[in-house]
Amino acid sequence: MVASPDDEAAFCEAARRGNERRLYPLRPLRPDTSEGFRRWLGHYVGPKALLLAYTEEQTLAGSVTFTLLNEWRLNGEMAIEAFPGFEDLRLMEEAVAAAIRWAFAPNDLFASGLHRVVSLVEEETVPDTEALLRNLGFRYEGVSHSEIRTGADEWRDSRRFTLVRDES
Repeated sequence: MVASPDDEAAFCEAARRGNERRLYPLRPLRPDTSEGFRRWLGHYVGPKALLLAYTEEQTLAGSVTFTLLNEWRLNGEMAIEAFPGFEDLRLMEEAVAAAIRWAFAPNDLFASGLHRVVSLVEEETVPDTEALLRNLGFRYEGVSHSEIRTGADEWRDSRRFTLVRDES
């Protein structure tokens, strides 16, 4: 489901849990206030989308974001985040698979649907995230040097995985 202001309470609660646990200390804190959520949600306007994954019990489990990298080539970058307590690969794999189907199909954001999706994987999340991506058909393309900014003036390498619509 594409995020909306109605998701504020669930997102702020999940962000508070995540900020307390700080699974990835170099990653910036997620907004956990109403004002912060509205500002953050406003960031996903234009060639960007934030999709939220809910469990059957309507608990927010994670997010999948898409950013349009090249409009002419229909390339997009995808980022995945599982909130604390929902690191189970099966649940996030279902959510990411649904998000990819959405991104590859014509929709309000990508009129023709994306042709190619890239996902950059941070070093500390490589084993789990790599398994999830490979299960969905993503192909490893190599290392992108100094690709991910950690919030400070520090940059980290990432592993690059891609999926092309015709191969999904």
